[in-house]
Amino acid sequence: MENINTESILTGYDAEYKLQCMNLSSEGLTQSCLQGFLSRANCTSYNTKGGPGFIQWDGTVKALRECFCGSNWEKYEYGGLEGIISSDKTLRIIPSSGNAATGNMNQPASNRNPKGINMIQLIENSQQGSLFEGFPVQINDDKFETYVLLFYHDDKNLRMELSKPASIIKGKIVAWEERIIIKPYEFENVSLNSEEPVEEDFIDIPVIRKQN
Repeated sequence: MENINTESILTGYDAEYKLQCMNLSSEGLTQSCLQGFLSRANCTSYNTKGGPGFIQWDGTVKALRECFCGSNWEKYEYGGLEGIISSDKTLRIIPSSGNAATGNMNQPASNRNPKGINMIQLIENSQQGSLFEGFPVQINDDKFETYVLLFYHDDKNLRMELSKPASIIKGKIVAWEERIIIKPYEFENVSLNSEEPVEEDFIDIPVIRKQN
């Protein structure tokens, strides 16, 4: 990916303040991603191919809902997309595995797995039907803000960010309107099944744009 411009990157106090304004906390988001990581850590070589990645994503979504659903947040699910939505129906959060740049303000973060038509519609927020082959014209008047909770781990830490997509190409987010960087969770000497994760959009349909 080239020249990914970020309008706003929030770290430290600024990130904490923005999360507070959203009725969220870095502690809650970190624990949600950590619970997903621990779910994956229980996997063995006997799990199905791609299973550990799915289990991590599923555990993250579950923990996110358990942590925040209540007076300010509710469960959200639509067409294979899973997460939470604010009780006033203005803000969505969709967890997703991220690339190695996740949580690094100096590198271009993106989702690890390409997204399908449902996520594209959430991000582009426009008349999607005429843009894709094989889909009827439909008006999308959805004005909700959508943030993606990206998570990525290596042998040293679990890195996270809550970021608002600005542009998506071929299912990969290539620009962000805002990135809220969460302090990494550090750990020592972990060894996990490294199969590529299979996660949300698993019932979604890949689409190809019409050529102009």
